Amino acid sequence: MNTKDGWKPENSGDQDEIRLEGVIGLHRCYDWKPYSYHRLMRILAENGLKAENLWQGYKANRNPGYRELYRIVRVSDGEVIKDVIDLNGMRRAFAALDIPLEDEKTLAGKTVSRSGRNRQTEAFLQFIRNISSDSGGEK
Repeated sequence: MNTKDGWKPENSGDQDEIRLEGVIGLHRCYDWKPYSYHRLMRILAENGLKAENLWQGYKANRNPGYRELYRIVRVSDGEVIKDVIDLNGMRRAFAALDIPLEDEKTLAGKTVSRSGRNRQTEAFLQFIRNISSDSGGEK
């Protein structure tokens, strides 16, 4: 089977080998990303949307399999974009759109830096280094 994109499984010696000629790079796509609730709300706000929690009844959250349901509304004119969606549905939709998992606000709120240390600890150690260098290293 010869196709125009260059994929020829019969001609290759290895059955697991797939040749894609003309491919410059690969990009990892996800079906679902673990966005936090606050990140989801920021993504919606950046696009001029908001999520309204839907009333499901008194004591509805006592049922097994309960999920919070939301209505996506455009802020400018109040038009309903999506009638019913849950948080996992939003996570799937935003992952399909390849929206980053973290933004600058998410990164600013992290307490652990890339080195694995607490950011406040690193700031304190830098403060101590500055004090010791200003005093000439004397105690």
